[in-house]
Amino acid sequence: MARGGIEYRDNRGNSTYRSLQATLEKPIGHGLTFHAAYTYSYMINEERDGLYGGDSPYFVEDRYNIRGTARGNSDMDNRHRLGVGYVYQIPTVAGLSMGAAHALRQVVRDWRLSGMTTYRTGWPFTVLADQID
Repeated sequence: MARGGIEYRDNRGNSTYRSLQATLEKPIGHGLTFHAAYTYSYMINEERDGLYGGDSPYFVEDRYNIRGTARGNSDMDNRHRLGVGYVYQIPTVAGLSMGAAHALRQVVRDWRLSGMTTYRTGWPFTVLADQID
């Protein structure tokens, strides 16, 4: 019976993440509120985990000098990220105090509609051209 090889992994890498974050929340009125959040960030690491994103495993060229050979932008580096959202409080229906109308009012009271959209820059990548003549 054939057995597979044994792979050894060692945690020797280091990552740095820095960011500037800003948030704005503005009640517009009549039950409507907007929310926006922006992040400018920068992530650097010394060793890429090839399992992130489905690539084959990446091995450091010089495991005793990781900072000197493999330091650079992280595969997970997104410089800009903007999230925009809204919440709308559905107004209560006044004057419905009898029978089925009262039951309907009780069911739909305190309902909110909300949504969120996120925009971000793409992942960094390297262009490779092996066979250029």
